[in-house]
Amino acid sequence: MRADPGAAHATNVGKTGRQGRLDEQGIWDAGTYDSWFGEPRGAELFRLEAHAALHRLSPLQGLAVLEVGCGTGRFMKAVASEGAAIVGVDADPGMVCFANRHGRGEVARANAETLPFRDACFDATVAVTVLEFVNDVATAFEEMARVTRPGGRIVVGFLNPRSVWGPGLLRHRRQEPWRSAHFLQQRALFALLARHGKADISGIPLSGGPVSALIRSRSGDLAELFGLERLYGFQVASCTKS
Repeated sequence: MRADPGAAHATNVGKTGRQGRLDEQGIWDAGTYDSWFGEPRGAELFRLEAHAALHRLSPLQGLAVLEVGCGTGRFMKAVASEGAAIVGVDADPGMVCFANRHGRGEVARANAETLPFRDACFDATVAVTVLEFVNDVATAFEEMARVTRPGGRIVVGFLNPRSVWGPGLLRHRRQEPWRSAHFLQQRALFALLARHGKADISGIPLSGGPVSALIRSRSGDLAELFGLERLYGFQVASCTKS
C-alpha cells in the first residue's frame, strides 16, 4: 500500500478533539523527558530500542505508519527517515504539544484504546514502551489491529522487569508515572498478538552488548526454558496481520 497520509487521516484526525493549543501540563514533563534522550545513557537506549523496532517494521519506504503513544516524536522522526509517512497519537497533552511544536510529524491527542482512524488505513502500527501505561492492553491491541490493513505489521516494544536490568525499573515504580505502570509478561503479550496473526518476540540486552546480540524465539517457552529471558531488558513483539 502506497503511503497516502491525507487519505489515512484527513477525515479521522479531526475526531480526536484537538483542543487548540495543547500546552497544559501532562503526566510527564515533556521537555525533561525528551532531553534525557540527548544524554549518553538515554541516547544509547534509544538507539538500541529504535534499531530493534525499525528492524521489525522494515522496509518502510512509501508506507503509512501509525505510532501509538508517540511521546515527543523521536521515534516518529526515525520512522520518517526510512521513507514512511508517519502519524502519531498520544494521550498526554504535553507530549502532543511538544511533538507538534518541534515538527516531528502529525500528532493528535488520543487514547490507545480508542484510536480515531478508520479500519485498515495503515500499513503498520507500532507502540514502543507504551502499553505499560495503558489501562486496557487487550483493547489497545484490538484497536491497533483494527486500523492495520491485512498483511500489515503490528509491532510492540516493551520493557522486561524479569531481566537483569529489571531491578532498576522496579525501583522507579515508587515515582510517577512508573507507580501506575504495569509491566507486561512475555507469554501474555505473545498470546494477545497471536490473535491477529503469526507472532514472534525478540529481545536485546540493555546493559551492554552489541545490537547484533539479538535473541529470537517463536514464543516465550524457549526463552524461559533456557533462562534467556533475563538477558534482555527490552523486547519487541510483532505479527503480520492475517
